[in-house]
Amino acid sequence: MTERQDDCAFDLIGKYRLQIMGFAALWLFLYHTQDSCLLFSKIPGIGDVEALFSCNGYAGADMFFFISGIGMVYSISKHTVPQFYLRRFLRIWPPYAVIGTIAAFVFKWSIPDYLMTITGVSFYARSLFSLIWFVPAIGTFYLIFPLYDLMMRKIKHKIIPTVIIFVIWLVLSFLWKSDAPRGDLSIFTNRIPVFTLGVYCGYLSREKKIKFGSKTRIILFAVFALGIIFMTFSEYVEGLDFSHYLIKYIGTTMVAPIMCYYLAKIFSLIEKASFIGKAFSLIGVMSLEMYCSYEIIMNIFRPRFFGRMENHLYTLVLFVMVLAGSALLYQMTRLIRKKIMI
Repeated sequence: MTERQDDCAFDLIGKYRLQIMGFAALWLFLYHTQDSCLLFSKIPGIGDVEALFSCNGYAGADMFFFISGIGMVYSISKHTVPQFYLRRFLRIWPPYAVIGTIAAFVFKWSIPDYLMTITGVSFYARSLFSLIWFVPAIGTFYLIFPLYDLMMRKIKHKIIPTVIIFVIWLVLSFLWKSDAPRGDLSIFTNRIPVFTLGVYCGYLSREKKIKFGSKTRIILFAVFALGIIFMTFSEYVEGLDFSHYLIKYIGTTMVAPIMCYYLAKIFSLIEKASFIGKAFSLIGVMSLEMYCSYEIIMNIFRPRFFGRMENHLYTLVLFVMVLAGSALLYQMTRLIRKKIMI
C-alpha cells in the first residue's frame, strides 16, 4: 500500500524543509559543543546514546547538502540560469562576506588574505578551514549544477549518471590517502554522493515517481541502522588508510536522506503542536546565518571562557549568543538581498 499523493515520499521534505534544516543546525551545534553540552554522560546507557548522537552530528551538514540537491532541481525549473545564479549567490554570499569582514578585523587579516577568503579562493588554494567551509563548498555545487541539469534533462534513466558519480567518487576516495596533499578537501568531496543523491531524489520527486509503501519503509530503516553502524564504526578506524573517513561518509550518505524523510514524517504527525514546528522552522530560516555566526563567535568566545565557566552554563551562553548573532546577521543580509533584487 502506498502513501497518499500529498504525503508522497520526499514531497514531505519540501513541506517541512525549514523544520528539518532547524534540526540539522541544532545537531551540528551539539556536534561542535559535545565536550561541554552532554547532560547524561555519567548515566550508563543513556549517556552512551547521548554521546553517540552528539558525536555523529556532523551528519547535519550532509542533511543540508541533500536538501540543497532537492531544492536546486525545483529552483532551476522556475528560473533562468542567470536568475538561478543570482538567487543562490544572494542567499549564501552576504552572510559569508559579513562574517569574513568581521573576522578580518578581529584576527587582523591582510587585505590579500581577506579578498582571497571572502571570494572562496582560499578554500581551494590554501585550506578548507579558511572560513566556514560549507559556503564555498555548496557554492561550488551551485556553480556546476546548471550544466549538470542540462545533461540530466537529456537522459531518461537518471539513475545512470548518479551511479557513475558514486563509483568515480568511491574509486578516487580509495586512491586519496589520508596523507595526500590537501587531504582536508575530502571533507567537501565526501559530500558529493549525498548531494548527488539529493538531486536524483529531486528529479524523482518532481516527476512524482517516489512512493514508499510499508515494505520500503522497513528497508529504509534497515539502511538507516546500517548507516549509523558505519558512522559509529568509523570512529575506531580513523588510523586506517581509507581516504579520510570513507566509511564515515558512506554512513552519512545512507543516514542523512532517510533522517530527512523520517523527520518530515515526525513533523507532520506533531503538526498540531505548532510551537515545536515554529521553533525548528525559525532556526531553519536562520540556519546558514547560524552556521556562519557560530564560527566567529566560537573562535572569539571559546579561548576566553571555555574551562573557566561551568560547562553547561558555557554552552547555554554560547547558544544564546549564536542565536542573537544569527538573528542580527539574517536581518542584515535580508536587507542586502532586498536592495540588490530591487
